[in-house]
Amino acid sequence: MANKTTSLEELFIKKIQTGQWKTGEAIPSRNSLIHKYGLSRCTVERAIKNLINAGLLKAKQGVSTIVTAPAPETGISRITVISHFRSPMLSPDITDLRCPVRFIFTEEAELFESELCEPGNCVIWFYPGYGALEQMNRLKAKNVRQFLVNRSFDGYSFVTIDYFASLKEGLKILLEKCGRETAVIGYDQNYENRPWQPERIIGYFQAASTLGMSTGEGRIFLKSYTDTVNEMNNLVQQLFLPGTRKLGITILNQELVLPFLMATSQVNRKPGRDFYLLLCDYREELEPYLGILMLNQRGYSILGEYMLKLVIEHILQGQLDFRQRIKLELVGSDRL
Repeated sequence: MANKTTSLEELFIKKIQTGQWKTGEAIPSRNSLIHKYGLSRCTVERAIKNLINAGLLKAKQGVSTIVTAPAPETGISRITVISHFRSPMLSPDITDLRCPVRFIFTEEAELFESELCEPGNCVIWFYPGYGALEQMNRLKAKNVRQFLVNRSFDGYSFVTIDYFASLKEGLKILLEKCGRETAVIGYDQNYENRPWQPERIIGYFQAASTLGMSTGEGRIFLKSYTDTVNEMNNLVQQLFLPGTRKLGITILNQELVLPFLMATSQVNRKPGRDFYLLLCDYREELEPYLGILMLNQRGYSILGEYMLKLVIEHILQGQLDFRQRIKLELVGSDRL
């Protein structure tokens, strides 16, 4: 069940939504609210402070707290975020919004399913895996509003990464440096529980095709990589035949980049001299290297939280049907 502060916030928001508390008018005094609802002063103050932080109320010195803006009439009075990551790892200000937000750990989501179906609740799935689809479909059948962060499953509103636009910017540089022939290395789309992998693969081929780049059969290395070190050694031997010109290479998964660089060093091939590398991920230790471009995916605590805030803002603004893709910053282009 929701805690007392959250329940009181929901009640106050409903009063603003229905016009019982009108914009520009003062809300009842703290003492009257304490007496009316039988709650402690601390609980009432917390609820009011949260709505002040959200911009719904405003406290003026010497004047009662007033309503500053009406809450959007979306029918949503509470947001539940379901995440693989425990909420304390996200910054506290993610909850300083005009609608109460609570976090549930993914493995506990089924225990809360009846609450998720309560009127006024909506669900944000934060980096969901394929395993969440069954519960998502059950909630959808019960008309629960659901939104996705960093996924784009069919039938749901989302904010996710635009791999096409992000990779296209990096591939333009590979095209300038190495010509139209290019290679791609990564896990195949069926490898483990990686909902993002098909999007990376599709984004790569769409971007390369748009730029008129050619990735021939002998330069497509999308597989499961069960013996990474040996497979990378064989791959490098295949890529760098005698007389091979400078290559533009895209690696779609950061787990593969270090084995690849180790294999190239064994045959005396260096980034920036023999090849240029575009990594569809981010590894801080590679920033100083010449000839390596990376997409700035600095983890869920930065990029994921940014996308989560965008989803929440869409909801608060009453925009419940949206498809937004975020272009990533390209790191390393100043060192080529």
